[in-house]
Amino acid sequence: MGFVDLESMQPIEPVPCCRLRAPYGQHLMLSYSQMDAHAEIPMHHHPHEQAGILLSGKLPLTNGDETRVVEPGSLSIILPKVNRSRDRGLHEGQSGISVSGEWLWTLTSISPTSLAAVPSISTANR
Repeated sequence: MGFVDLESMQPIEPVPCCRLRAPYGQHLMLSYSQMDAHAEIPMHHHPHEQAGILLSGKLPLTNGDETRVVEPGSLSIILPKVNRSRDRGLHEGQSGISVSGEWLWTLTSISPTSLAAVPSISTANR
């Protein structure tokens, strides 16, 4: 695949106010997401391991039973089948906490079955 031009990829919107571009290879997927002020990512889990870095913003992230307010440069590793969410209402109104941000996630062990869980991701994003 080589280099990826994210701007040339059509974003998908898996939940309102969250845009996602997800180039992938045989065993790895990158997920670049941009979240607006009203984006809420409900509690969910994935069958594969994920690692992410917050590029901009300051927002709450739940990883398993722990919720933290993360800032740019914060890293998170989420094991397979561990619940995670991003709830804008959790810290809404607290000083210094943004409700928008940009993430870059790496997902491992990607397979056609994993991709089928996100129907909007197609081979056009490769």
